[in-house]
Amino acid sequence: MPNGTRESALTRAVRNTYPYPQYLWHYPLPADRAYNPGPRFGENVTIRAMKVIYLPHILIILTVLLVSCATVDAPDSDAGSTLIPNEIRVPGLGHVGVPDFDKGLQAANRGDYDRAIQEWRPLAEQGDPVAQYNLGTMYYEGHGVPHDYLQSARWYRLAAEQGYPNAQLNLGYMYEHGQGLRQDHAEAARWYRLAAEKGVAEAQYNLAVMFESGVGVPQNEAEAAHWYRLAGEQGLADAQINLGIRLERGIGVPQDHTEAVRWYRRAALQGNADAQYNLGVMYSAGRGVSGKQGEAVRWYRKAAEQGHADAQANLGNMYLTGRGVPSSVHSAIRWHTLAAEQELPRAQYMLGVIYENPETEVHDQRAAVHWYRRAAKQGFAFAQTSLGQLYLTGNGVNRNENEARRWLLLAAASGDQEAVEILNDLESPRDLGSTRTATGPSDREVSTCFFVYAATMEASQKIGRNASELEQFAKTRLGFVAGIFGERRHNREFEEIFESTLSANKKKGIEVETALVRFSIHNSPNDMRLVLEALEECDKAMGLQ
Repeated sequence: MPNGTRESALTRAVRNTYPYPQYLWHYPLPADRAYNPGPRFGENVTIRAMKVIYLPHILIILTVLLVSCATVDAPDSDAGSTLIPNEIRVPGLGHVGVPDFDKGLQAANRGDYDRAIQEWRPLAEQGDPVAQYNLGTMYYEGHGVPHDYLQSARWYRLAAEQGYPNAQLNLGYMYEHGQGLRQDHAEAARWYRLAAEKGVAEAQYNLAVMFESGVGVPQNEAEAAHWYRLAGEQGLADAQINLGIRLERGIGVPQDHTEAVRWYRRAALQGNADAQYNLGVMYSAGRGVSGKQGEAVRWYRKAAEQGHADAQANLGNMYLTGRGVPSSVHSAIRWHTLAAEQELPRAQYMLGVIYENPETEVHDQRAAVHWYRRAAKQGFAFAQTSLGQLYLTGNGVNRNENEARRWLLLAAASGDQEAVEILNDLESPRDLGSTRTATGPSDREVSTCFFVYAATMEASQKIGRNASELEQFAKTRLGFVAGIFGERRHNREFEEIFESTLSANKKKGIEVETALVRFSIHNSPNDMRLVLEALEECDKAMGLQ
């Protein structure tokens, strides 16, 4: 289909990528984003011994004074173990008749870990939970002792069983990730809850993640929101972002865009780039705030300057469309390029659109092909369609209908309706045939059914009953279709398409509503009857019935 007969590439690109509807869904949390033992939380060895809870400590001090007065004849050696054997101390109080805890803390602060361990180990062996916790951290980090998860877990457990909350948090983490212990998500959740109930923000966050994903505990969106809120109220930015997302989408809490903005703002003001990006999206879309495009630009810029790829892409679109800033193609290219070099496919696609547009002073067809190809290889359907069109017309590349067909089929299998329409409009003898061949189904029938089966596989995740059975059916049919094309072309073209489609679906969870509309499954993705009708039609074409 010639470029002039379709929607403007720039209009289509902006419509499909701006404001981009991908928010920072941090849950289920990737392993490297979970809170873990060490400097990010808890009582690290380089931090003061503990965040004091004043009333218990006052009682401890009074107890020491009163019992000391009542036992003046007791030997000093007994006083250390009898009067305050396992107390949680105010920093500086130390122990009576045993090595001074603060000496170990001072040694750790100056990097003398050997001395710190010498001071803390006797206290830990006598049952002091703070010393046990810090000794566990030394083993976890490998400071002054060999790195040893088993020993770390042992000391964390001793402190955790005495109710020391940060040790409970770290022990939960080690259970969750199988570090020094057999991986046990239920046990991880139990320790997280104990620490969370004592007010440890990071434990509250990790427990929320577990309720969100249903790992270790039954999935419960309301419980997840509850714990995110508690952690967010203590200032934990990631929890504030996730609570904002839930308020924006109405997940586990009533939908409230104004409240979502408030939580995004709290995290954004801490300098969190993800929150700054989300806040920019809210201003751009006018959700929970008046649609002040200048404010959207301001928050996008803050995140973009921290290297946030999505923010860079959205800021580039602001410059491209002149929303909130003076229109500037060069600024648009600059920000999109920064995002594209981070392999953000929509930014790569937008660069292709900009360079392809003959009305811009930066028009460069080869550059357009370069960026379309980079996005297309990542499974970005719009880029695959655009690249296929360039191969059809020979703009920026040698005309190659087989390559055009390959990219268009990939886009169609991902649900891009424009790619389907272009494939259906190819009528020359060398294009996809419209009649059945003597040896079996035509290329058009095979490619159409490839699209149906791919869409069905994606749709299986949306269909309540028989989802896994339907997905397996679709995979089997996709393999059959790929085999037909492989035989017909004597190459791996469709095997590659098959593998790429499965990979793209798995990675991106592609939405398929437009694909389902094509096959009369519109407005009712849960209607199994309509799905089966489309499959039956294709099975007949494939000779499978």
